[in-house]
Amino acid sequence: MNELIYRLDNLIEPKSRNQVSDLLQETFNLDLSLFNKLGILTEDYRALSFLEKDRVVANVSYFPMPIMINGKAIAAAGIQSVATRPEFRGRGLFRKLMQKSLDDMGTRHSCQFLQTNQPELYHCFGFKSLEHHTFAGSLTSPFKRPVSTRQYDLQIETPEDLQLIQKLFTKRAPVSLRFGLMAHMASFVLNVLYNRQWHLSYFPDPDVMIVWDQVGEQTRLIDVVGASFPSAELIGGCLGRSRDITVCFPPDRLEGTFKSLRGITTRVQNKNGVERKKSVLMMRGTTNFSNSQIGLPPTADF
Repeated sequence: MNELIYRLDNLIEPKSRNQVSDLLQETFNLDLSLFNKLGILTEDYRALSFLEKDRVVANVSYFPMPIMINGKAIAAAGIQSVATRPEFRGRGLFRKLMQKSLDDMGTRHSCQFLQTNQPELYHCFGFKSLEHHTFAGSLTSPFKRPVSTRQYDLQIETPEDLQLIQKLFTKRAPVSLRFGLMAHMASFVLNVLYNRQWHLSYFPDPDVMIVWDQVGEQTRLIDVVGASFPSAELIGGCLGRSRDITVCFPPDRLEGTFKSLRGITTRVQNKNGVERKKSVLMMRGTTNFSNSQIGLPPTADF
């Protein structure tokens, strides 16, 4: 067996990016070809890999994930793309890459998050499971949008729309002061590509995008991206006639009455299409907060 080579890369170059994508395709049947063409990854992305010649056989990636927790901005990181080819398992590659990634983060990221359906693998690194919630209730403001308010439906694959979304993310405010991401552009694009039923409704005034969907009688407010948080009246008008809604993030900035619901479901792609798969949100670090009512929107699944 050939000697393995360790590499730390930001995956900006197509060759490196495709090598990791091939690993994820073969391990999880995750097709990233369209996402890769959009060129969303930034210089601060990190992929730690072991290679056999030109083939990535094991990988752990992480990215900056600034988040607001109880009104305080936290320099967190998100860990993703953890995979090892079957024939290379049992050699400690996963453990080595996880430790290298945590060491590489150093003091730059005071806490780390990940999502997994195998939480037992991460306990030895100090990760703890968090209770994840969605929220059900109703807005207090009337579901009526002012006549003068323009609305546009954005398409993630349209260059002009993608540029607009990128601009919104550069100045986005957290959807929650209790537990709200401040940037997750790459995750957003990837999840939108896998969830074509989501509506991306853009309002030039007040320069905000509302992400929502409706399945049967259930209307979900999935995410809000913009420099300011819109009024309940604007959100209600966007969502239509449904008064009872499900909110996919802590609703502390919403005007209304909501109760928390336990559980998280993330979307993953397999060869039969998109299926639903349970995942656990985990955190490592010294940040103290009450996790009784936290939640990441599906646009931030990573």
